[in-house]
Amino acid sequence: QMTDPEPHKQDLRSRKRAATIRHIQDVAVDLFDDHGYDAVSIAQIAKAADVGERSIYRYFGTKPMLLLHDEADVAGIGLLAERIRQQPLLEAMRETIHEVAPLLSSAALDAARRRLNHLDGNPELRAALADYTQTFATELGSILAASRYVDDDDLAAQIEAHCVVTAIIVAVERWHRHDAPLIDEIERALAILESLFNSSANDPPESDGRSIAGSAGEGGLCRQSPGSGRSRWSGRWPRPRAPRAP
Repeated sequence: QMTDPEPHKQDLRSRKRAATIRHIQDVAVDLFDDHGYDAVSIAQIAKAADVGERSIYRYFGTKPMLLLHDEADVAGIGLLAERIRQQPLLEAMRETIHEVAPLLSSAALDAARRRLNHLDGNPELRAALADYTQTFATELGSILAASRYVDDDDLAAQIEAHCVVTAIIVAVERWHRHDAPLIDEIERALAILESLFNSSANDPPESDGRSIAGSAGEGGLCRQSPGSGRSRWSGRWPRPRAPRAP
């Protein structure tokens, strides 16, 4: 019996694409380190990487994304999208972070530090990071809302997602400045966030007519019961399959 070669072809294409992205990013960061971010053009990066300029725009979209793109983010969002269908967001985030931890080798962390070094004091890159973070958090809120059968802009889902993403960004920037273990910093940030959620669990406000009372592990801000409504989807991040209604 012959096996279907299509999955193998798709896997091979994915590996080639990932290798090309890493190569372009490595070349770009080397040029930024040598000459400064503002002094290096997309054309120079393309020439040094031996690719076309259109390939850089296709893979990264913008010049700042050459620094903001992270392979662990790409791997993590798909895993997270599946987990939050059935788990509280903080629990799902913790498990996802530990699952992608093998991608955070010493070489990968050193490369991340080099990229982050260029963000210091550069208004264009800081603005790009803020925009990237906002987009990521909004899409995460949409994934969370989809798991609860509510609209994408559900207030509770969006606030929860933005809080978690902001906490992780703060942890990453602390790691960059203080050289503490990255996973430990993220764990601390999530623990602090969980304690804040728990401390405000006695009579919290309501969002869109649904109570967000309860603790992070007991059905509160981090675990809401599915409500009603339709979810719109932007398509930027992977969409989880809708859970069955209880």
